[in-house]
Amino acid sequence: MKETSRPSRIAVFGSALAGAESDEYRAAREIGELIGKAGWEILCGGYGGVMEAVCLGCRKAGGTSRGIGLEHFTHPHNRYLAGFVKAKTLGERLDYFIANCDLFLALEGGIGTVTEAMFVWDLMKSGQLPGRRLLLYGKSWEQLLLILKENFLIPADAFDPLILLARPTDLVRYLSRTV
Repeated sequence: MKETSRPSRIAVFGSALAGAESDEYRAAREIGELIGKAGWEILCGGYGGVMEAVCLGCRKAGGTSRGIGLEHFTHPHNRYLAGFVKAKTLGERLDYFIANCDLFLALEGGIGTVTEAMFVWDLMKSGQLPGRRLLLYGKSWEQLLLILKENFLIPADAFDPLILLARPTDLVRYLSRTV
């Protein structure tokens, strides 16, 4: 349940490997600005790549970003965070996202991003996150969902909480709603 003393918070999952000159980084920065302008707070892994980009964009728009890393990661968190904590395990980290976020957004990423998105989706599918949505940004998610629909035993209604976004500005309508 959402605390009344904090702003709406969105979890952003994405790759730490995207370089500052990449399309993924530029899109993530724009997404961060949109989130900040809408008055939402970002909670992400807190490292580099698209996580850094959304935090940079959010800060540029006057918003706040916080990070939750993992104890076994030795690289530093990005400099655009208002706060950073570390979890002992991936499970603990995912539980923190679930307990503290109203909306979830997966950008393009790798195995970690897919893991985070699938974990959240499974909780949604099983009714443990009623009313919350998982937004999926980028062509790779569209392709993955197509593979899952065609090749896995997943009921059609399990896809209901998933929203595909093609452009950063597609995010605005979800940020303007009360979750």
